[in-house]
Amino acid sequence: MDDDALRAYVEGIMRPKENGACQLAYSPEWESRVYYASIWNDMDLWRALPGLKVPTLIVRGAQSDTFWAKTADRVRRANPKACTERSRSIRIEAIEAAGHLVPLERPQEVAELILSFSNTL
Repeated sequence: MDDDALRAYVEGIMRPKENGACQLAYSPEWESRVYYASIWNDMDLWRALPGLKVPTLIVRGAQSDTFWAKTADRVRRANPKACTERSRSIRIEAIEAAGHLVPLERPQEVAELILSFSNTL
């Protein structure tokens, strides 16, 4: 992520305090609710994955500390027919020089993958 992108990201999620420090732009309760909801949504996702029938592109950062290569393998095992080279209704792409915030870190590469994928539909 270049300096301008990082600055825009931080400015979007942080607010200055009167004492010169910074705080999240949203409440700690809201942030905890986001993570709490994610746990339940993740479980729903894994249950629904075997029945997924629509073309799906998953883009992950190869250096991600939240969506590991073994998680991508789990997606493939959950719906193996959709992940074959022939079917490709679930396509998983890893961007080498990216971590968890792939669209912020490598926006051009993500855009190219999305365009390439949409051209196959």
